[in-house]
Amino acid sequence: MKILFIAPYLPSSLRIRPYRLIRHLSKNHKITFVGIVQPAWTSCFIEDLQALCEEVYPIDLNRYTSIFKSLLAIPSRSPMSVSYFSSSKMKSLVANLVRESNFDLIHTEFIRAAPYTINIDGKPKLFDAVDSLTLAYERGWRNPYSGLLNRIVAYEEWVKMRNFEPKMVGSFDRVIVSSPIDQQYLSSRIGPTVDVIQNGVDQEYYFEEKNNRDKNLLVFIGQMNYYVNVDSVLYFCNHIFPAIQKQKPGVKLAIVGADPKKSIHALTKNTAIEVTGYVTDIRPYLSRASVFVCPMVSGSGIQNKLLHSMAMGTPVVTTSLAIQALQVKDKEHVIVADDPQKFADAVCMLLADNNLQKQISSNALEYVQMHHNWNSIGQRLEEIYFSMV
Repeated sequence: MKILFIAPYLPSSLRIRPYRLIRHLSKNHKITFVGIVQPAWTSCFIEDLQALCEEVYPIDLNRYTSIFKSLLAIPSRSPMSVSYFSSSKMKSLVANLVRESNFDLIHTEFIRAAPYTINIDGKPKLFDAVDSLTLAYERGWRNPYSGLLNRIVAYEEWVKMRNFEPKMVGSFDRVIVSSPIDQQYLSSRIGPTVDVIQNGVDQEYYFEEKNNRDKNLLVFIGQMNYYVNVDSVLYFCNHIFPAIQKQKPGVKLAIVGADPKKSIHALTKNTAIEVTGYVTDIRPYLSRASVFVCPMVSGSGIQNKLLHSMAMGTPVVTTSLAIQALQVKDKEHVIVADDPQKFADAVCMLLADNNLQKQISSNALEYVQMHHNWNSIGQRLEEIYFSMV
């Protein structure tokens, strides 16, 4: 099958879902990839994609031009986050490729790339929404722990996305998402043509380490310019971490992830907090920490960071929001706490109990191995493809 795969970013270890899907598909199909290089340093991932795809067309964006487009979108019906990724060059390229190449199917990833293929007719089109941004932005503006500016932006995006998302998503032949929650949400707005393709874990890459862990180290991993991760880390550091430090004075926190915002860097005023920025390999941090904290207070979809931690045998303390897309059980696979003090108590309990750490880790690893295998996930996507052509 000849597939045109379009995304508003470059699939990579940071954008693991499209990368792993492309990696699986490349074994049996010819893939032409078109995607946006943003931020500019992600161009380092182009070579990996070229090894998997027949052709790769990276599109550069000028950051300041994109910001200007976002500001111009404020009085319009277009969400700012979509306008930021608009590119006349990419739109023209996609149109030319469809006209000149005999693709069997077009796969569009994420709502910010949907405008590039919404008006293309005559080819089977699949849209991977990943999650519902309407739902994500609604949770964002309702989040009491988010900053005022973030809540204002989230509200503005939610108001627009309520109409924009169904219009975009409804123009495709098939739609997939990463979680049942997002499936239910989108199905209620566009009809029953939404399938769940969950995220997986590379079980050869992420595996349980047997090294000694730092009994005082906590870790959070995520893209640190993404407002959901920023809100979650600020919530944890302002409302939870001080209570942990009272019980465990030697406790440390590593915040691992690319492009940390100034508000995240500012957290290092507390000498117990480390902000790493981008790292090429997150496994050493996961294998060294005794607890992975996932204090999500907004967002939607599956949290890959949580799955990776479970695969590495790092016990997880999380909020109920972060596990809505999973079938994990509280106190069996993870520990769930939505109240700041209860979250702090749960972390301290794990740090003090090696047997509980081992029990949670073992159950979580078994769960990931059973439910999140990329090979079976890729095969399910292929089944949907073949049903469309």
